[in-house]
Amino acid sequence: MAQFGQPCVAVVGAGAAGLAAAIFIRRTRPAARVVLLEGAAKPGAKILVSGGGRCNVTNTVVADTDFWGGKRTVIRRVLQGFPVGETIAFFDEIGVPLHEEAGGKLFPDSNRARDVLHALLAAAGAAGVELLAPVRVVAVERVDAGFVVRTGSGSVTAATVVLATGGRSLPKTGSDGTGYELARALGHSLVPQTPALAPLVLDPDTASSIHVGLSGVAIEAELSVWVSGALTTRQSGALLWTHFGISGPAVLNV
Repeated sequence: MAQFGQPCVAVVGAGAAGLAAAIFIRRTRPAARVVLLEGAAKPGAKILVSGGGRCNVTNTVVADTDFWGGKRTVIRRVLQGFPVGETIAFFDEIGVPLHEEAGGKLFPDSNRARDVLHALLAAAGAAGVELLAPVRVVAVERVDAGFVVRTGSGSVTAATVVLATGGRSLPKTGSDGTGYELARALGHSLVPQTPALAPLVLDPDTASSIHVGLSGVAIEAELSVWVSGALTTRQSGALLWTHFGISGPAVLNV
């Protein structure tokens, strides 16, 4: 089996989180060898489709209450580690100035998700990150010297491993839940997963043709859930229309 060089810091997943992690590791530990492992031939597929192709980088206000699952104290500590102001400054530094839109959403001035991805890749290269793609990680094993990261192309010996594989939100972009199994195999406990987008599927026979034209449109909406005549939940936020083919169902993602 091929070996990818001397022990390193291995970052699994070259999406937004993985690229940022690799960049900051190299910046804070310039002597460290950082290897970024990406299963897809082209990194950042999820970045390219986010925000309707414009990439909603962050929001002016990001709070622990915006997230489901896990302890609030842990989420709060993560957010405090890289607050919004520092996020804006970082993207400005790598050539992606942001502007604010309705609801406090921050988009790149160019309104192009591709510019965000290219800037992150360029910053990773400038920092000395080694990007290996397509190299899919199949297992991570603990050994005396740290870890052995098994891939379809060989193995990587790592002193430290960062899992940045995403959740289960969009399997075709690589967010297929693989990271959960890697973490579980290493003995980590997992917080039960809940969907960030909940689809409300409309019957294609009753959904009017207007739904096809609305595909891709997001609007601010409020959703109320009533059970046995009583209001149980009220949520507000973005509602996104999608449509699966001419005869497929219309779906509202909320």
